[in-house]
Amino acid sequence: MGAGIDTTIHSIAQTLHALATHPAEYAELVADPRRAKFAYEEALRFESVVRQNYRTPSRDSEIGGIPIREGQKVMLLVGSANQAPSAGVRPWTPSTSTGSPAEAT
Repeated sequence: MGAGIDTTIHSIAQTLHALATHPAEYAELVADPRRAKFAYEEALRFESVVRQNYRTPSRDSEIGGIPIREGQKVMLLVGSANQAPSAGVRPWTPSTSTGSPAEAT
């Protein structure tokens, strides 16, 4: 298996699930198939395929005022990324309306 196969499979499945459970967004996509690119990107924002990642700093550093020592394991929880209402998104609602159809061509 090549790298990325799991994330590809899961991202496609999550996109189909989001459309199946949000019929208004599905209808919007059917009405304008040029929005498919945005529907897929929105599904990735709406439900992250990668929930966490790990890093090991090569030098002492600081994150949000918290000291991180060289070699200390750091777990990044990215599953909730792009969900902040302050970012101008509807946090737990997918949308196929992101961008314009002209950008998709």
